Amino acid sequence: MVEISESDARRMLIDALESVSNREETINSQALTSREIQAKTGRQRKSIQDDLRELIDDGQVECVWVERKRIDGKIQKVPAYKLIQMDKDFINGNDRDDS
Repeated sequence: MVEISESDARRMLIDALESVSNREETINSQALTSREIQAKTGRQRKSIQDDLRELIDDGQVECVWVERKRIDGKIQKVPAYKLIQMDKDFINGNDRDDS
């Protein structure tokens, strides 16, 4: 198994979330469960969850509830994660009213 750095691992997670964040559909299609992130990145779920906790604490990711089909075919709400879309002016510090 190839070892990857912590920053590369986190970048993989963010890339996976970014891949669905611009979808125009519902929140169900703009967020990924930890199992879906695992499938996209090939990382272990424990390390994904550790990174998600840090990203949530940093205000970059939020936990939302989405509907997914269970193995028995029934729909169930499960936790999923999505990037928080911050306004670019806010990020760049241009949100101040200088008048």
